[in-house]
Amino acid sequence: MPARCGAHPHTRRFISSTLVRCVSPTRTVTFGDFFVADVLCSMAKSVSDVERATCGLLTGGIVTGDVASNEGTCGGYDWKVPVALALPSTIRFAQCFRQYADSKNASETGEGDANKLWNALKYFSAFPVIFLSALKYHVSRDDWLGTYRPAWIAFAIANTAFSYYWDVTHDWDLSLFATVDAGPKERLSGLQLAASRSRGRRAIFLRRELLYRKPRRYYFALASNAALRSVWTYKLSSHLRHDSELVFLFTIAEIVRRFQWSLFRVEKEYLKLRRENALPK
Repeated sequence: MPARCGAHPHTRRFISSTLVRCVSPTRTVTFGDFFVADVLCSMAKSVSDVERATCGLLTGGIVTGDVASNEGTCGGYDWKVPVALALPSTIRFAQCFRQYADSKNASETGEGDANKLWNALKYFSAFPVIFLSALKYHVSRDDWLGTYRPAWIAFAIANTAFSYYWDVTHDWDLSLFATVDAGPKERLSGLQLAASRSRGRRAIFLRRELLYRKPRRYYFALASNAALRSVWTYKLSSHLRHDSELVFLFTIAEIVRRFQWSLFRVEKEYLKLRRENALPK
């Protein structure tokens, strides 16, 4: 990274070392490791663009016409595009297994945290979306419309729904869908009252501790995240990425979604550390 980029040297070293750990999760996965890897998942399109740019630099040309007839060159729909798109999800997939192994080793009963495996399944569910989309340029039109396109739609819906559920229930610790553990005596059902109070009002679908105070901020996040989650499917599907203006708008939407996700994900981690008295004095 540039020597003068406005960041403290310690911060630059932290970011660099975190990126290295993300690529090779052979050590214990920290919050920073999987947080950065989650952000990389929002940058899957950018990762595939890096592949195209690198290919262009190495070969001296980028396809600008009928890409389907120039398979195997930069920008063509060969195997490198879906592999690049799948790379961030692959990193998180591997991290989940490492987290499961660490939780198993730390457990007195020898049982690992099953949620880590379910989280791995969430990232794995992105792979069919990516590779079925890429198949459009390698199968006949009839096969695409009759078999692969319906399968792509089904997997896209499943991935979007699974990811939204995980955002709300596990990443944000809100009680819209499932029981949330907000402390030893604070287990709340999603359809019961989340006993958080703000200005004397009772907020449903949330949790007891709200750092941002006003429940409407959380309700807005629940609604907007549901709408913006579908953008992620578009970004993972190479056969939908011909309209550059639409891709730009959807990229902005994903940046907004990920920024919003980050605020509530950090809030959940902060509350967890505070309950465990693990915050620095």
